[in-house]
Amino acid sequence: FLNSLSEETFDRPYKKKMYRDIFKASQLQTLGDTVESRIIYSNLDKYMQTYLKNSITGEIDKDACYAWVLIKAKYKAESIIYEEIDSIKFSFPKDINFIDSLKQVLLIKDTF
Repeated sequence: FLNSLSEETFDRPYKKKMYRDIFKASQLQTLGDTVESRIIYSNLDKYMQTYLKNSITGEIDKDACYAWVLIKAKYKAESIIYEEIDSIKFSFPKDINFIDSLKQVLLIKDTF
């Protein structure tokens, strides 16, 4: 179904790929293929990082950041995610409080 929709259907350009890949990775996990699932999440993580870096306009895309952290939570240890969250602070000095709040997303990650 998602493949039949155009990217413009979504409010953010990354969402079609994100939804499609999360669906694929979830299916693989259900089938017990955690290796392929982790590869998909890793590639999606890199894609989201590129999206965030390329969309720097002085204001952070909060929706994309939440998605980025939730994707990371699917396959990475929390300590590594905390470090990666901290690493984007220099790119968005006005949004340091928001970036720090992303760590709280990890507390509710199992509900997604």
